[in-house]
Amino acid sequence: MIPTQICRVFFFLLLVFSSGLLHAEENQANDYLAMVTQIDRLLQEAVSSYETGDVLQAKRKVQTAYFEIFENLEGPIRINISAKKNYEFEETFGEIRRLIVEKGPLPALQAKVTGLVTDLHNILDDLEGGHELTAATPLGGSEVTPTQFVKNQNWRGVSENLLARIQQAIALYESGQKTEATQIVQDTYFDVFEASGMEMALGARSEVSKRAIEERFTQLVAGFRQAKSIESIREIAAFLEADLAGVITLLSVEKRSPRSLFGYSLLIILREGIEAILIVSAIIAYLLKAGHQDKLKTIYHACISALVLSVLTAILLKWVFDVSAKSQEILEGATMLLAAGVLFFVSYWLISKAESQKWVTYIKGKIGDSLVKGSLKALWFTAFLAVYREGAETVLFYKALTVEANLESMGAIMAGFILGCGMLTIVYFLMRYGILKLPVHLFFAVTGGLLYYMSFVFVGQGVMELIEGGVVQPSPIAWLPQIPAIGLYAYWETWLPQLLIIVLGLIGLAILTLQKRRTT
Repeated sequence: MIPTQICRVFFFLLLVFSSGLLHAEENQANDYLAMVTQIDRLLQEAVSSYETGDVLQAKRKVQTAYFEIFENLEGPIRINISAKKNYEFEETFGEIRRLIVEKGPLPALQAKVTGLVTDLHNILDDLEGGHELTAATPLGGSEVTPTQFVKNQNWRGVSENLLARIQQAIALYESGQKTEATQIVQDTYFDVFEASGMEMALGARSEVSKRAIEERFTQLVAGFRQAKSIESIREIAAFLEADLAGVITLLSVEKRSPRSLFGYSLLIILREGIEAILIVSAIIAYLLKAGHQDKLKTIYHACISALVLSVLTAILLKWVFDVSAKSQEILEGATMLLAAGVLFFVSYWLISKAESQKWVTYIKGKIGDSLVKGSLKALWFTAFLAVYREGAETVLFYKALTVEANLESMGAIMAGFILGCGMLTIVYFLMRYGILKLPVHLFFAVTGGLLYYMSFVFVGQGVMELIEGGVVQPSPIAWLPQIPAIGLYAYWETWLPQLLIIVLGLIGLAILTLQKRRTT
């Protein structure tokens, strides 16, 4: 069957994609001893500079050791040892920098440096002995994945580490090193905000707050790129600091009552599921309107395939391959853009059948062949992408939500999930049976318009994911309002593709209008 073949091909490509990322990380560097030696040399130079009173030079040496050398070790450490060990190294680098900035005692600084270098030497055998993936934890073992590590996370410490790096970037920008400053901001997003689990934990509780933090990072990168004044850059950093203060409160233990977890769980399933339900409902309503109820099983198959693959994707990305946060953003963005293209195609196809006479003609001679040959495949793929694009992220959000839950809290989370599914079911039946009562031309205008609108949303959100993944560099638009709920962001890179969707939609309507006039 075609749907089964597509699912298999997609799954195979996902495996190849994930494996390729792993090999890319492994091949970034293979002389681990030389790297550790370089880190040792730079950190000792930092200690010497600090001892002579040159704090700025000491900070730069530590920064060089981390961003130019240690980052090449992060992938091998995560794969061969653990994500927790990698994060411990990151924390130690942060502690060394804080000792320098706060002018701590020299012996303490030297002890931190010596301990870090010793630990790096101790893992060389593991790094050089191979790169087997640690896919599962032995019973009683202590392996901790990034998502598991959220459980005992010190969010205040994460916030301080994040802000310290942002201040590093601002200092570099002020000294004219714009490229280096941009790189630090992007690395901080992936290595601290996402790798610490803050992004996923926050997304499980407040999508608005998560988006606000992500937006501050994007604004900083755009500000560096456009050479904005240092005052403007510091203002963005101040907003980020204020946002993080709210995040710490939101993620604090005191806020994790069963009632709040119930609310978070309900919002996750509603937020992530509503778009998919609307799209799938419109497709099913179309098949019913066309008298092809026997084809509904194809759409159900697409939804089930997407749900299964969503879970597998989440497992592959987080627990088996430990794919980098950057690569996840790119994968999400590519999926959204593909979905946007398919939705636009299907929406135009539906709207083109809005005229009653056209629909009668279509029913008489073409719909059977069309559904068999091509259109049904497009509808299957549309339903599949609608569910798949939300599914994997939903799994990860619930993982972040349940990691700290006890038995009572798990019951609250499950109750929120069940209630949310019930509410989505109501939306589904309202769409499925309510929309069928519309006149033929209005039915196709509504369903086609809904899918067209979703393509507009997806293309904006897809490009935004690529911006957050560092693939696309943002260019702000001062006058454009920002409405993330509809995929509208104040950047040329997101707005221009959406403008193209609008233009293509208008061209399509013009073509349909001309065709109507010729037939009347």
